[in-house]
Amino acid sequence: MSGPPRDYRWKDSAVTRIAVLVAGVVLLAGGLAAARAQTDDAAAPAGNAQNGKMLYSDKTCERCHGMAGEGDTGPQIAPPPAYSHYIDQLRNPIDKMPAFSKDDLSDAQAADIYAFLKSIGGSAATRPSGHAAAPVKTATTPSRSSFDRFLAGLERH
Repeated sequence: MSGPPRDYRWKDSAVTRIAVLVAGVVLLAGGLAAARAQTDDAAAPAGNAQNGKMLYSDKTCERCHGMAGEGDTGPQIAPPPAYSHYIDQLRNPIDKMPAFSKDDLSDAQAADIYAFLKSIGGSAATRPSGHAAAPVKTATTPSRSSFDRFLAGLERH
């Protein structure tokens, strides 16, 4: 071999610099997603959990989501997702869930149900990163529901 030996120190390696940059971006994105969930959860309006419990039953949420939000034919919703995602699902649902307009369920009532779900199952900030609750599989739900896929996609961003 002719010529001077090459210096392969880490700071001179383009591959290493790219790997460090990618790792930094991934860590930053994960931290931002967690911070966004905590901020969104903190921005949720204060609700009355006792009233939320009654509304949860009156609006027949337990039919699909179970008495404690554990999931049945619908997905698990306790702990609840971030408040903005929760409201979006109520107003513009995906899959088989009925829509709840502001005439059907006021913002204050929605906040009450959210407070109830938090009181029985924690919050979005306590849900592991990237975790979307899986529905209980039945003959009518052979795979993850659209709502679960929606939540998983939002928590990844």
